[in-house]
Amino acid sequence: MQSHLGLALTALELEDLALADTHRQQIEKWWMPQRRMDGFASSRLRFWLACRRGHWEEALALAHRQSESARDCGVFWAVFEACIQSALVCAELDRPAEFEAALAPVRPMFADTGYEDFTYQLDLTEAYYALLRGDLARCHEKLQSGLRRSRYDLSKRTLRMHPMMLSRLFAEALAAQIEVDYVREAIRSLHLRPPSRDVKNWPWPLPVYTFGQFEVLRDGRPLEYSRKAPKKTIALLKAIIAFGGTNVREQRLVDAFWSDEEGDVATRSLGAALHRLRKLLGDGDAIVQQGNALSLDKARVWVDVWALEDLLARPDADASEIITLYRGAFLAEVHAVAEAGKRLEEANRPNEAIECYLRGLDADPVIEQFYQGLMRCYTALERRSEALSAYQRLKRMLSISLGVQPSPQTERLYQSLKKQAVSS
Repeated sequence: MQSHLGLALTALELEDLALADTHRQQIEKWWMPQRRMDGFASSRLRFWLACRRGHWEEALALAHRQSESARDCGVFWAVFEACIQSALVCAELDRPAEFEAALAPVRPMFADTGYEDFTYQLDLTEAYYALLRGDLARCHEKLQSGLRRSRYDLSKRTLRMHPMMLSRLFAEALAAQIEVDYVREAIRSLHLRPPSRDVKNWPWPLPVYTFGQFEVLRDGRPLEYSRKAPKKTIALLKAIIAFGGTNVREQRLVDAFWSDEEGDVATRSLGAALHRLRKLLGDGDAIVQQGNALSLDKARVWVDVWALEDLLARPDADASEIITLYRGAFLAEVHAVAEAGKRLEEANRPNEAIECYLRGLDADPVIEQFYQGLMRCYTALERRSEALSAYQRLKRMLSISLGVQPSPQTERLYQSLKKQAVSS
């Protein structure tokens, strides 16, 4: 039973609610009615599952049942935990009278005991309700006192199990400059997920900057390479981000990097490149592989463009924050440049298309689409030697930077241009 309980708690923290519920069912097969703590453990899991699913009315009913079960057990910490959990659900439902009633028994319960330090949880619970109601002055007051007295409790289990509570409080503490160093360290040690992607000063394990110069930090420091920078490995990370960073189909990456290789060989090449990328990042969990698709774990990887998207979606977005995030051209802008160049070609404006593609190459000199566009435009202007030179430059850049050859599509275009040059 204890093993299923531990596995259920782990699944809850990983947000795998189906697995957590499976372990709960296993627990209930083994629990014995005469052992009151078995019933308490089961109702506690049901309560946490309801909270994680956002079923607050169900959670409140379970919290009341849990309070009764805890009192029947006569276990001090169980009664305390049940009171805190009832109050947190009342906060989510915005029921102030019930919130106060849930917390009322707690402080007298701890007076003149060795457990008095546990009252930090009351302060943080009150801070959380104040935050939900928009009372920042009250929130900051309770945060200050609660965080100061919470240092001894490294796990913060009761509060951590309430969905996003500590994440929201810690984000507010960082914004208000309250116990910043301690909060950042607690976030790291508890592996907390951020409430949003634009939280200021959140200690992301892997921040990635795509605007302007591409840069990846690990625990605040740039990635270090034993020899030269692994450009092809970095290019894979760039591609995952440029394709959206979530549920990027593996075949799309294979087509981008290994289109000249056979199916199984190309798949193995992607697997090897992914292994090198995870090793380079120093975090095997940063890239999630599931259902033939790759995603960046947004609890571990922060990308500036995602933060900018979230910021721009807010009606109260601060212009200075936008300027701080936007440091230059974004990786994905290569696609916009390619589309713009193609439209200029279709409008029979090859000179302007050439300027567009050249600007794109200034931002990223290994994008084949830009070279293909140059080859077509130079040919349209009967500047065939420059078209062939564009191919040679591409071949050289791909070999030096990524260790690959031009794609079959580029090769076909090149061979066609060579034939035209000979016939003319």
